[in-house]
Amino acid sequence: MAYTPMEEEPDFSNLQACAATWLTPQGYELFSGFGNRHGSWEATFSRQHGNITEFISLDLTSLSAPPVGRPLSYNVEVWIDAEQADKFCRRMVGQLSVTDDHLNAQDFLQKLSALLNTAASVGNNLTSADLDGTYSRGFMRP
Repeated sequence: MAYTPMEEEPDFSNLQACAATWLTPQGYELFSGFGNRHGSWEATFSRQHGNITEFISLDLTSLSAPPVGRPLSYNVEVWIDAEQADKFCRRMVGQLSVTDDHLNAQDFLQKLSALLNTAASVGNNLTSADLDGTYSRGFMRP
């Protein structure tokens, strides 16, 4: 179960700025900055690619309570989502592990950049045929 301490919000502003630096030249814009969503910290970028709307999400999830005197560990996931009318797809591009004291380390940022570039590449190749999920139209009463 994910644990996210609520007493103090982590500062992911540099991580978000780096992601924007990598994704903006590929046509993505910040859709939603880092916020707590279902126990994970998530930032989402989006773009319109033909008639498909694409989203790249960067999620950081702490899997334990903050350790006393030690850095907090995060599972980092990069996702690509796409939608067109009532069809969609969602795919995980990759995962990394990092401690909060290495979020701005060059080696971590290089690995994250590679994942984000892979996500954008996957987005470049998505077609309507790849959108294999369908949104529910909801319950209609007579």
